[in-house]
Amino acid sequence: MLRKAETKTLKELIQIVNTILVTRKSAVDKGNVRYPKMNITPSTAKTFAKIIERLSFVGRSVEFIRSMGLVYLVSIFEGFLQDMLTTLLLRHPFSISDQKSLTANELLSCDNISDAVRKISEKEASIVVNDDIQDVNRYLKGKFHIDLTQLANWSEFKERFYRRNLIIHNSSVVNEAYRAKTARGNVGDKITVDEEYLATSIAMFGTVGENIWKRSLYARRTAPVRVQPSKQR
Repeated sequence: MLRKAETKTLKELIQIVNTILVTRKSAVDKGNVRYPKMNITPSTAKTFAKIIERLSFVGRSVEFIRSMGLVYLVSIFEGFLQDMLTTLLLRHPFSISDQKSLTANELLSCDNISDAVRKISEKEASIVVNDDIQDVNRYLKGKFHIDLTQLANWSEFKERFYRRNLIIHNSSVVNEAYRAKTARGNVGDKITVDEEYLATSIAMFGTVGENIWKRSLYARRTAPVRVQPSKQR
């Protein structure tokens, strides 16, 4: 909410703008564009500058909140995916990759075999989820017949992950990696998250999450799939 002094300043500025517009129209009609000399007091100019600064801050804050909203949305989804994968691996322990193992200390801390299976399942799920979303899909499809490309507009869905990476790691500026994976924007462009984009993302992730959960109930185990070490995104 604007303070009284700021409200007074805005009224004064509106009067000035209206005067300029009226004078300009009259001048244009006569073929001679000239503007009246306006007297803006130092206090008015100073207050106006403060208003602009505050409005600019509000705009940046809204943009920041939306960007962080996307980051949080993707993180929540990855958390859900990790929990679901852990559950699937516990249900099908022979699906755990052969190269996955526990350290001696981790193994000694286990109370029994079931505890060891749980820990190694959590470890594998964590590695998978922290990989590129396309590798995550290959893993899900290869092991449990869950194909993310069939659950949503794949290009739109995976773009959300790459945009999240840009926001976190590159100050929302398009780089070669984002351009190569999405074919969007130009290197050096700054991307934003507007209201429609965020709303669409929330609806999309909700639908995908629900469908993954439904498919996980009837997931069938296939031959073990080797999980490569997570690449830096």
